[in-house]
Parts: sequence; C-alpha cells; structure tokens
Amino acid sequence: MRNALFSIALVSACTSDLLVDEESRPIIGGTYDKNDLSVVGLATSGGDIFCSGTLVAPHIILTAGHCVEFGAPESIYFGSNPAKGGQFALVASALAHPDFDYDTLDNDIAVVLLAEDPPEDAELIPLMEETPAVGADARFVGFGFTEVEWGGDYGLKYQVTAPITAVDDSTFAYGIATCNGDSGGPAFITVGGKDAVAGITSWGDPTCEVFGVDTRVDAYLDWLTPILADDIVATCIDDDLCAQGCDEPDPDCPCAEDGLCTTACADWASDPDCPPECLADEVCWEECPERDEDCPIVPEGGDCARDFDCGENLCVDSACRRTCASSSECLDGEACAPVDEADVCLPVEEGCQCKLATRAPGWKPSVFLAIASFLFVSRQRRPVKARSVRNRRCSDR
Repeated sequence: MRNALFSIALVSACTSDLLVDEESRPIIGGTYDKNDLSVVGLATSGGDIFCSGTLVAPHIILTAGHCVEFGAPESIYFGSNPAKGGQFALVASALAHPDFDYDTLDNDIAVVLLAEDPPEDAELIPLMEETPAVGADARFVGFGFTEVEWGGDYGLKYQVTAPITAVDDSTFAYGIATCNGDSGGPAFITVGGKDAVAGITSWGDPTCEVFGVDTRVDAYLDWLTPILADDIVATCIDDDLCAQGCDEPDPDCPCAEDGLCTTACADWASDPDCPPECLADEVCWEECPERDEDCPIVPEGGDCARDFDCGENLCVDSACRRTCASSSECLDGEACAPVDEADVCLPVEEGCQCKLATRAPGWKPSVFLAIASFLFVSRQRRPVKARSVRNRRCSDR
C-alpha cells in the first residue's frame, strides 16, 4: 500500500504524474549482468521484452501483477541479451494476486506458468521469509532502461545494488535503482550465503531519478507457497487455474477479459467481453448469451430461433414447444415425443406418428468473439448438433 511511510522522504516526487508508465520499471547506473540466468524477461509474440521476473519453481516465474494485467506474456526469455543468444520458453498462463489493484498497484504480485521446461542450468531462487530491514543492501536485476528519463540500453539484463530506505506492511522503498522494463524483476538479499528474492520491482517516480518501490515477497507467502509447491502448469480444462490463449473458454476464467463472452460465466453481465446491450435498457437485443430481459418470451407455438426464446419451453422446428412427461400434458393433436435429451409436445401426423422434428441451434455455451468496436459486430456461436425424430411412435407415457 502506498501509505504515509514514503511521504516524507518522497514528497518532492509525489505529483499527479507519479503513475505515468511506471509499469515496466529499468536498472539505473548498474552493470551488465552475464549471470543470473534465473532472472528472466517477459516477452511479446515478437520477442520484445517488456517486464522482468524470477524463476522460483520448475515452471513458475515470479513477477509483478501489472505485468500480466492484460494477459500472459507469449514467452519467457532466459539469457542476458536476446541478440546474442539465450532461450525462449513458451508460457501456459499467468495468475495475478486475487486482490491486485491495477489503479493503485496494491498487491502487485503475480506468477507466470511455463508450458515447457526452462534451461537445465537455470537455478530455482528461494523466497526470503523475513521482512527486509531498513538499511539492508538489495541487488536489483532487470531488463529495463539503464539511464534516467528512459535512456540508455533497454532489453538487456543489468544489475545494481542499493540500500532499502523504508519498509511498510507490503512494500519497501529505495533510492535510484530501477526503471521501466525492470517491473517484476527481483530484489535479491543474501540469506545464508545465497540470494533470496526479497522484493518484486513495482513502481516509482516517472523518470526513475528519485526512488523505487518493491512488493515485499514475505508478505505474500501464504498465497505463494501452495502455488509453488504444486508447480502446476495451467491448461485449458478445469484445473483451477486460468489459462490464456485457449481455443475455447477456459472454465476456470469464464468471466475474465479474454475476448470471449460465455454463459459459463455465472454472472455474464459482469464479463467485460459481453455485449452491454444485453442488460436492461428497454431494447430487445437478440444476440446475447442468454435471453435479454427486454425481449418477450415467445408463447407456445410461436416462432423462435433459440431455446431460451421460449422461456421454460424448447425451440423445435423454429416453434416453441411445451416440454412434457406424457401425452396427457399436450394439446389436442399433439403427443409427447423425445427430441435430443428432452420430451416435447409435437403435432401428430396420420398414422399416429410424430412429425419430423429438429431442435433449434441452442448455444453450448453461447460464445461470442469480442471485437474492439462500439458494437460486437462479429460473433461466433456453437450450435448444439440437431437431432431428428424419424418414424418414432408417439409416446403415451
């Protein structure tokens, strides 16, 4: 939390521009780092590094929450200079702390899960379990800018050491050290002769000339420990982890801003990918994952296109048909007959056979591609495979 702890020492930096792109903080005044293979770069599909991180479990990278706010990176870079070699590992998914706030950068911590093994010689870096002390030297490593005001090199691994100047309940501050591109990178403190991750680069003044702030790792051990112990790689199936880039919606993140609107989201109206026209606005919008409450329920026998048009009934052969348990529940001239997994009242043809019937294309679940425009001009539905009732005797149950 950005509280009064930093206000006295940093009052000159506390302007309204304080959060102008501190999301990707650099190493200032440091040295090129040929080592620290476990300090990695988060990369785009084009291989451009935009944040930093640390390998802390066989398939888990520790980084900042704001580095994955808009989705998981395409890959993770192991090395010091992409132009001179190194290795890229594909990413399966990313998971930010459940209480991460992008506006305030509170709880700015996340993990990225690898889809493949890291280099064999990349060591797993332990987490510091004690609270860092004011005055302790921390070694910051990252791929950010190397000069103030976003100057110098970028995308190369650098390191610098600076003392901690202030500590609060979830963060610690220090002087000039990190900058844009270093976000998510580690602050190492030596514990028992070995480096341990004490902090995660989070934010600082806009031009990297005054101070920086790290998320304290020890404050989030309750959240991190079970994740690191499981070392689970998220998949696109139900595995309690939200994966990115799935062909179908991952059931573990149906309400996330992932470009998909699906009825798998229990509160689909809260899904930012769902059409806002589907909410109550006195306008009937038919292209919704569920019936727009502004649309009237089609009465029995009326024209329909989807099951939910008919309320509790079903849409069969483009007409709303009553569900039934026996023919006694049907109107004269109808009989109860099976269609897909349900029984509905269908017209009886000569010879007491039920009329050929097919279910409407219900949506399973109804999936839309969210298009970045003021209307969702392109949508994708997945219809339930239609079935027919052919030469079936009328049910008299």
